[in-house]
Amino acid sequence: MVDIGKRAKALREAAGLSRQDLEAKVSFSAKTLENVERGANTTIEVLIQLAAALGTTVAYLIGESDEPTPSRSAGSSKSGFSIEEIIAVADEVSSYPFFADIDYEQAMKMGMKEADIEDVIRKTYADVWKLMFRRRLEELQAK
Repeated sequence: MVDIGKRAKALREAAGLSRQDLEAKVSFSAKTLENVERGANTTIEVLIQLAAALGTTVAYLIGESDEPTPSRSAGSSKSGFSIEEIIAVADEVSSYPFFADIDYEQAMKMGMKEADIEDVIRKTYADVWKLMFRRRLEELQAK
């Protein structure tokens, strides 16, 4: 699994930017950036802004591409979708109710601590989100 935070931090440092420098280029806080770099989940909006500020793509940050430098025409992805179409799919996938029925009490009876449960959900959610995002784009491409 690709560590979004490590990729973002490596790009920031390679560009010679401090967190404060990067914060000036985006609309989210330095704390949000710190959390992303430490591996916390984030929103597609943060990823889009971060990718733009670092001169890369969301696909690179989330591990769907190994190419940090975009090599496509402005305004479209290598899949042929416009940025607006990709954002619409991300919004759609983000609205899916993945873990609405998690049984914390049962998990705790099995010996899991609440923080461990949250960690498992966070990591699983990120993997499921990427899978659903990819599948939805493939469905749209097939049309």
